Order: sequence, then structure tokens, then C-alpha cells
Amino acid sequence: MSFRGIVPYSWSLDHCGPITRSTEDAAWILQQIAGYDALDIDSLDRPVPDFVAGMVMPVRDFRIGLAPQFFDHLDDEIARAVEDALGVLNRLTRGSHEVGLPSLLKAGVSAEVAAYHENLRGVNGGGYEPATARAFPAGQDSARATDYIKDGAS
Repeated sequence: MSFRGIVPYSWSLDHCGPITRSTEDAAWILQQIAGYDALDIDSLDRPVPDFVAGMVMPVRDFRIGLAPQFFDHLDDEIARAVEDALGVLNRLTRGSHEVGLPSLLKAGVSAEVAAYHENLRGVNGGGYEPATARAFPAGQDSARATDYIKDGAS
């Protein structure tokens, strides 16, 4: 899928794509927009899987990883809905288990933002917009973004 024309805030966290009413609609749309774009330097020339056929594949061998930090401080009604949904998913799959993810707060993802704006120097004469410079100051923490990216890729 081409990302031409998209300017990410953080390339390891942002993603683009259509919003659909169902996963089947999403599979049909993805089937049409997936593939190589010669004008996107990050696009890979690879065969496109049959996403629509994947919709009928059984999920019984899947296992769901749950990162507990995403479920902190839920409203009681939302917590019950999540528990109910996990109950259904646990019956349909091999179940769920807790997984650990690196902390985004400690990751210093601002390094990605800094790199993006640093690359703009050749485009807009350099530097950051004042609001960006205040929100994402360069510093020791921004070096940790590479650790976050490496941990997430492994």
C-alpha cells in the first residue's frame, strides 16, 4: 500500500487506511489499494495476499496478546464490555495472555518527530515551528526512541 502524500507524526505509531463498517469491507478495500507504487520510495514490489480469502480462515489457532497498560483506568461500563468481548474471543481462539510492551512514555518517540522536522530543513529553510519546538524539545530522552523501535520490532 502506498503512503505517498502522507506525513506521519511518528512513523512507528501512525498508520493510514480506510474506515469501514466491517472487517469484510476492510478486506475488500485493502485488496484494491494494496500493492506496489513506483512513486512511493518505501513501497515494496511484492505479491498482494488474498485478503478477502483470509476472511474465512479459522481463528481457533490464534492467541491474543493483551498489554495491560492499555486497560488502565477504564470506565466500569467499558471494562465490562472489554471483559465480555475477551470472553467471546477466548472461546473462539486458543485464549489470551498478558504481554509486555515498552513504555511509550519512556520511549522518547519525539526523536522521530525531531528527525522528520530536521529533514524539513531542506524544504522550508530549516528549524521547527515554535509550537513543535516547545512540545518536543531535543534531549537525552529522545535517544530512547531507537530502543523503543528495536524492542517493538523484535
